[in-house]
Amino acid sequence: MAYLMDRFGYIPYLDFFDVNTPGTHLLHYLAGKVFGYTDLSFRIADLTYLLATLILIVLFMKSFGREIAWFAAIAFGLVYFRGTGMLFQRDYVLILPIALAVVSTFGQVPISRYLRIFLVGALLGIAATIKPQSIIGLPAFVVYEWVEIRQEGTERWHPIGAGLGLVFLAFAGVFAPVAVTTMTLWYLGALPSFLDTALNYWPLYGALTGEAEILSSTNRIAYFARRYTTFGGFFLLLVPAVMGLYLALFVSDLSSIQKRRAVLLAGLTVVYSLYALIGGKFWTYHWAPFVFFCVMPCSLCLAPAKGAHRFQAIFPVGVVLICLAPYVVSPTVLISGFTGRSLPHATSARVSEISAFLKQNSRPQDEVQAFDWTGGALHAMLRCGARPGTSFLYDTQFYHHVSSRYIQGLRRRLISELETRKPRFLIQVGEASSRLKGPNAEAQIDGLHELIGKHYRLAQRGGGYLLYERIE
Repeated sequence: MAYLMDRFGYIPYLDFFDVNTPGTHLLHYLAGKVFGYTDLSFRIADLTYLLATLILIVLFMKSFGREIAWFAAIAFGLVYFRGTGMLFQRDYVLILPIALAVVSTFGQVPISRYLRIFLVGALLGIAATIKPQSIIGLPAFVVYEWVEIRQEGTERWHPIGAGLGLVFLAFAGVFAPVAVTTMTLWYLGALPSFLDTALNYWPLYGALTGEAEILSSTNRIAYFARRYTTFGGFFLLLVPAVMGLYLALFVSDLSSIQKRRAVLLAGLTVVYSLYALIGGKFWTYHWAPFVFFCVMPCSLCLAPAKGAHRFQAIFPVGVVLICLAPYVVSPTVLISGFTGRSLPHATSARVSEISAFLKQNSRPQDEVQAFDWTGGALHAMLRCGARPGTSFLYDTQFYHHVSSRYIQGLRRRLISELETRKPRFLIQVGEASSRLKGPNAEAQIDGLHELIGKHYRLAQRGGGYLLYERIE
């Protein structure tokens, strides 16, 4: 999508349908504009972003000690490189503005607390333009600032008035980037299309589980409870996190303000565990904010304690290392992460086959329509610089809640655009029926089979995909 915006001037929501938020498109547009669109350039962008995030960890954790700060940064970096589950996902990239909010809150920015809470609100507002539920951390910051003002005895108003003032400034900060985003969409003429998608499609997409299944209300509650309590497989981190918080509050010689900061980090860990619950998909990267903040109290297992015996000092460190070990990246993945070399992936051969065919057979003006989601067709199109044949880049939205008037409208729009534009190539990856399940899910789009049979011929069959070419 960023490539289309950069090279062809596409406007999100207006020129292509998408469920992602405006901040996501801006972020990837900037990454592509600066670093490019190859595998290696994408990895360089990812590593640059990670470096900035790790620097911020050191900045706000150094208030607990240099060793703790470096341990927290290194630990999160190694966990981040574990596989490819989080790499440059939206749920990971929104951590950066939230980490900046922590840096500001811990006093690294020399401004008043009231201006600081406005800045925190603005930073979480930026994160909300990437994923709206990221704003859930705001109350923790407000409560912390209110407690700090009370501790300092510097409030000018009644405590309730001071609290309300903090709340007002925090939400005023959130409003600022949201308002700028809204005005930008309005200026580009994309605001009506965005609102149409947000109001009509987001609720339908939100009703899907992480397995792309539509569940009844009762089954959905059970699903939420079952998946949330696994903490994305990162539940072992809770052991050193709880131990680190206990040591920081009751055993260590940390100051009172350091202890209050430890409580804030623990509170953010709890709050951002709910982030995955709100999303309802529970994919690995949805737990990225939780993992980020969970590592911080884990690092407090290194907090110094006066008069501690050797065993008392070593035991917490051993616990945190043992609990971190299952989540630390393997050497193979770590090396590939720094070098940009691709690890074997199920779709790699498919991407290479499709892109090779398109490079050999397509002309610059040709359009390509993918019926795919994450099966490799879009990756192949990116490699070739191919323009999509309709305003739909992927097809998931056509197969769930099919009785909805909105989904039926999207289906008719797809067929109409295909009839009008007749893209040169169609790429059909897998079976839609294998991707979406449950009642009110349907794999067949009325009129699509007939349209393909009338205007297209099968040009290539590969592993899990069919590639059609328009009959001239």
